[in-house]
Amino acid sequence: MTDEFEKSEIELIEKEFEDTRKNIEEDAKKWKEGELNISEWIDKALEVKRIQSYTDGKWETTDFKLLLSSGGPTTWLSTDGTLEVYWGGKSKIGNIENGIIRDFLDAVFDYLHESEGI
Repeated sequence: MTDEFEKSEIELIEKEFEDTRKNIEEDAKKWKEGELNISEWIDKALEVKRIQSYTDGKWETTDFKLLLSSGGPTTWLSTDGTLEVYWGGKSKIGNIENGIIRDFLDAVFDYLHESEGI
């Protein structure tokens, strides 16, 4: 029974990862066609984290992470193309970028970077 339960958890995480990737790709296409505003898309995120590093005597923003869902599953998307899905102690982390997603995530990064005045 435990093996079956663990297998179903893994399948749920795999499905959530793929569904989220597809949703992001659909949003990227809408953005490319002018049907989706970056700021409205970002407003749907539950949380935004700015990742910085200290280099050559100054702070530099290197990435942003957006919390897309929480509780079951918990899903984070980084502007570097990394998607993280956590659920019931299990996780799947992978890079989801393709051409259109990369362009979309670059636009998200630029918007957040400019809006923070960094």
